[in-house]
Amino acid sequence: MTRRVPPLTFEKEIYDEVHGFIDVTPIELLAISDCIFQRLRRIKQLGPADLVFPGATHTRFSHSIGTMHVASLMALNTGVVDEADLQALRLAALLHDIGHMPFSHTLSVNHEEVTVFLIENFLKEKLGDFADRVVEILRGKDKLSPLVCSEVDSDRIDYMLRDALHTGVAYGKIDVGRVIRSVRLVKSGAKWIVAFARGSETALESLLISRFQLFKTVYYHKTVSGFEALLQRIYKVMLEEGLVDPPKEILRDKLSWCLFDDVSLLSMLKDSMRSNNEKVGYLSRQFIERIPPKLILEYLPGNDEQSSEIFEHLVKHDLEEYLSSKCGVPEQYILVYEGKVSPLKDPSQLYIIDNGNLIPLISSRKTLLRSIVSEGYAPTRVYVIREYWKRISDCVANLGTQ
Repeated sequence: MTRRVPPLTFEKEIYDEVHGFIDVTPIELLAISDCIFQRLRRIKQLGPADLVFPGATHTRFSHSIGTMHVASLMALNTGVVDEADLQALRLAALLHDIGHMPFSHTLSVNHEEVTVFLIENFLKEKLGDFADRVVEILRGKDKLSPLVCSEVDSDRIDYMLRDALHTGVAYGKIDVGRVIRSVRLVKSGAKWIVAFARGSETALESLLISRFQLFKTVYYHKTVSGFEALLQRIYKVMLEEGLVDPPKEILRDKLSWCLFDDVSLLSMLKDSMRSNNEKVGYLSRQFIERIPPKLILEYLPGNDEQSSEIFEHLVKHDLEEYLSSKCGVPEQYILVYEGKVSPLKDPSQLYIIDNGNLIPLISSRKTLLRSIVSEGYAPTRVYVIREYWKRISDCVANLGTQ
């Protein structure tokens, strides 16, 4: 099939370690040059994962540019030939992560909504006529949305390649060429979805299984999630103590948001270590000096132990208070980590086009995908500061026998 390339005008090229040279249009360069996007240079893609995988220091900046490149390739293979369509999609892919908090997913916030807020309040002038279309794409309301927001999209393809490269793990090596060449935009009922040409089943299955393995090996590594839980607790205490403004306050001012990054948060942690605030200072020292909290409990979907009293308090979100009272450990030193992102959100929505019909990939008799779909790997873990590990471990063991 011959693909006609829309006549975009490129002004610069950026060399990327994953994709090679990436061309950039004038309006994309305007967006990249803005401090809201430059901030992403100081937001690590995998949060504190470099404390376990030393090479994982890559940023949301490079990932966002890579996502734009992949989205463009996918669009051209779906037959998008309108210049305005392609430019709007590229901008949406480029800007999709500007709403991330410091350390990316570690600190809880709806980064998609923050992204839309930033575009509508601070980038609208630079994006001009494209601003409203970009928001529609990011909100999933546009024909092109599935290329940025779906089970297999430009965001996921780029982060898998990039994260595998920088962590050094053997997963994430996928047949990108086959997936991209096979992608199609089709209408299913009232909405548009991505589907894939027949013959791409193995490449798609490999991608999804690799993503599942990346989650187990990297994103939900027990030490990484321990440091994320620790950083979440530190940030919560800082908010309670008035040491950092809440996100809603920071977002009132563009410059304040542009300066709110990994560097500024780390600086606050260092300052707290020198302060008289023992509560946050002690926790900050654990993070800065890389003293990982100890894992004491882990719950996975379908775990039989989920009927226990401990799990009941976990569901009620008062487990820290419960264990503190039962075990004599300060509540702020008990850390709960909840894995909220599933490796496979809804694989039943992945389709193969076979003689004009949409066939769910998961229904294929040849696929291995069904065997892992039921294992929705999103662990909930309970940690404690290392100093109290022996005390709370013995206590939890006794509670389990009562």
